Amino acid sequence: MTQSAFAQTDSGSAGLPQFDLSFFAPQILWEAVTFLILLYLMAKFIIPKINRLLDQRASTIQNDLDAAARNRQESERLLAEHQRNLDVLHEEAATIMAQARKEIADHHARSMRQLEEDIQRKKQTFRTEIKFAKRRAMQEIRNLSTEAAILAVEKLIEKNVDTNDARHIVEDVIQELDHLKDNT
Repeated sequence: MTQSAFAQTDSGSAGLPQFDLSFFAPQILWEAVTFLILLYLMAKFIIPKINRLLDQRASTIQNDLDAAARNRQESERLLAEHQRNLDVLHEEAATIMAQARKEIADHHARSMRQLEEDIQRKKQTFRTEIKFAKRRAMQEIRNLSTEAAILAVEKLIEKNVDTNDARHIVEDVIQELDHLKDNT
């Protein structure tokens, strides 16, 4: 059979059967029918699937863009909130630092006042102790002077003078000396 087809083609034309005019019209017709069937099948089945896939992809992209916009807005909101929190914390830190400086200054002032008071108190205590020691020393000097004067008077007059009388005499002399010293 293949030989007869080649034999016919050999006798009718000398080329490819597609370019033979006797086959050309039916081929065009079948190609058009095949193209229309293929176009119908594509329009009925393939193009809707492609459109659905493209719509899903566009929807996914749009959802991703919307989510990105929401995330960006949320990020900006969080950044603004974080910045406000930082500003509040900076203000609180400045307030705490100012308060700490004030407390340190107050504590320093209190300590200095307390130190001054302690110094004044110790000065007063020392003055009181010095006065007391001075009085005690003066009293001892008076006592020793009195005894020395009594002994001196006894030795001078070689007579035993009553101790109370001698003391009164010496105290009178000391008072006169103090009175003279105060006037000078």
